[in-house]
Formats: sequence, structure tokens, C-alpha cells
Amino acid sequence: MKLFAYLAAAGLAVCSLNAAADLLVHFDNPVKDGSSMGFDSGVPHSPIYAAPLTVASSLTNAGVQGVNHMEAYQTNGWSSAATPDPSKYIAFTVAPEAGYQLHFDQFDIDLWQSLGQYQVQKFALRWNGDSFANDLISGAIQVVSENPTNSTYSFSLTGLDALTTTTEFRLYFYDVAEPGLNSALISMGTLGNGISLYGSVASVPEPSQLALTVAGLALVTLVVRRSKQRHDNV
Repeated sequence: MKLFAYLAAAGLAVCSLNAAADLLVHFDNPVKDGSSMGFDSGVPHSPIYAAPLTVASSLTNAGVQGVNHMEAYQTNGWSSAATPDPSKYIAFTVAPEAGYQLHFDQFDIDLWQSLGQYQVQKFALRWNGDSFANDLISGAIQVVSENPTNSTYSFSLTGLDALTTTTEFRLYFYDVAEPGLNSALISMGTLGNGISLYGSVASVPEPSQLALTVAGLALVTLVVRRSKQRHDNV
């Protein structure tokens, strides 16, 4: 009986390979203050880090204008509506290599919002898992009085299932205080840590391994039940 228990434990160990949460993808801006060129948020922005066995796309924007900024991913032209405009977003994709699956754990973003009439007041994150219909996360942007400074926002994504296909995330800014420049700034460089996606990469169990795990768990359950019955009959 102990052998079956060990086999079940071994099967579970295979399924949870590399299961510890870690940094999966990180977007930051290597351009520092003092550069004459600045950083152009109007062109695709490659991640500065993608975990092993993980493939991430560049950061891009749609429906809004990306502009130059020294240490931020700045976009203008966001909506003043109280809900996200589905045609205006910042996006990136992430996928595991063949034979692996991704578990998402946490999404962190650093945002800078100064005082002023053009402030963007809210943001939300959606994904292609429900065709971008609902917010995975959302929040109000904290207004800060100093320049430069930023606020860090951290959200759990542990409710999402493990995925073996490409996942697209879209970030929406909205609810502009007044019509105007409508700037949204993701703080990067020395100003902030940009965007960070945390999770883990795990091997996809082979059918034989999965069958072994299921059989092992069933046998362990049977052993526990019989042991309990014997105890109750004593």
C-alpha cells in the first residue's frame, strides 16, 4: 500500500514541476533622463526579460497615440467615458513553449499621475480568455503631487487556469477628468518598474503520467477509507 502512495506522490511531483511563482515577463524603459532621444512609446517595445520556456511579445498600443518620454511609456488620447473604450488599449501576449503550460500569479504596474485637468483616473486589465469582455483587475489611479514619483499597483491573477496557448492581455485607461491631452504614463527607468507579470512554467503531464497520478490518488483514497472503517469498527 505504501508503494501506491509513493507512486501517487511521484505523479503529483511531475505535474507540479517548476511550480514556484516567479517573474515571467518584465517591461521597462532603458532610456534614462538626459537622453536627447527620449523613449518612443509609439513603436513596439520589447520586454527586457522573459522567463525561460516563455515567449512574450512587444508592448504595443491601439487607438491611442504613443509619444516620446524619458522614463515612461506615455500614451495620449484616452476616453473620458466611465468605462473602458474597447478600441483604446495597450497590449502584450505571453505563451509557453511547446510541452509546457503557464500559471499566472500576479500583475504589477507602476503608474505616474500628476495633478492636472488632463488626468486619467482609472485603468483596467482584460484578457482574451473571455474575448476582453470583463475586467480581470481594475483600479483608480492615485494622484501624486510630486514630479517625478509613481504609485505601484499589485493584483492577483491566481484565479486563471493554467494555459498552454498564447494569452493576450490588454490594459485600458479611461475616465479622463476633462478633455485634453489625456496622458497615461507607465513609470519606467529610474522613475518606476514598469509592468511585471509573475507566475510559473510547468511541464504538461504526459497521458501516462496523468493516468498514474489519478490511479494513485484513487488508491490512496481507498486506503484512507478502509483504514477509517477499521478504526470505526474497533
